[in-house]
Amino acid sequence: MITFKHIKPKYNDHFDTVNLRIEADYNIEVAEDVFWVPVNQLGISRYTSNDIKSMLTLPPEKKQSQIFTLFEAIQLFQASNFRGVYDNIKHEKDNLCWNYHKPGIHAIRTNEGCCAANSNWLAYLLNDKYEQMGFIHYSQRDGNGHIMNFIFHNGWYYFIDMMMYRSDSLPFAGIESGTKEGYKDNEGISGNFFKSRAPLSYVKFCLQKHKDPPIFFTISLEKEVYAIAMACDGVYHGFDIIHPEKTNMVVLYKDAIFPLHLRFQEPFAFDPRCWDDIPSKNFNEM
Repeated sequence: MITFKHIKPKYNDHFDTVNLRIEADYNIEVAEDVFWVPVNQLGISRYTSNDIKSMLTLPPEKKQSQIFTLFEAIQLFQASNFRGVYDNIKHEKDNLCWNYHKPGIHAIRTNEGCCAANSNWLAYLLNDKYEQMGFIHYSQRDGNGHIMNFIFHNGWYYFIDMMMYRSDSLPFAGIESGTKEGYKDNEGISGNFFKSRAPLSYVKFCLQKHKDPPIFFTISLEKEVYAIAMACDGVYHGFDIIHPEKTNMVVLYKDAIFPLHLRFQEPFAFDPRCWDDIPSKNFNEM
């Protein structure tokens, strides 16, 4: 049984975003070893909303040097009005369809991307700001998948899905009230911010909550989501997950029945300069 508080923090228009509350204070266990918590548990913001808006025109490297907490990063993400688009670059060879994901620096510069670009956006901004950062990836039976971030800090794993903080996804994101009304139960996996002592606890929670439970979960400590491949013939045979060091990736869950195959292989030659051809967002027009 989830016991919610009945105290809604007063909206602070200097720091709060559409769904973040800088004064939020709750720690609600929604499943065994899975707690719904506010983002400020990983540090509050030093910047008002106007301060954040003044950063929009800065280059990615400068933004990285000025953002230090997850709260600040989400302030910037939402003030930027980051746009969701399918932006993977595909390359087919030897019956494999490789999807190359947009690096974080280009995700910030172009201000748009898919779930992998969202995740790389955050990983770039918060690089070396916490003890550890990485990615949670899950796959489904039809070959679709999803990527989000985790942050390890002071003995806890924190799970954040940046896609839910985009303006086009905000109806699915919870509001940090600590109340039943603020908790997005129907988007329990990614519509709220969670912490856990062990990633497997979070995975079990996701399997219970998801309408179409994933068949595969991995966690990785890479600094960036790079590439992933599947069969080009449309038949879902499995996954090739590419990382510079495969020891940095751990399989958390694999469906015991579904015939999924995991293997490691270097991706085909890819010129990263192609990302430079995508125009930068003109933040002056916002």
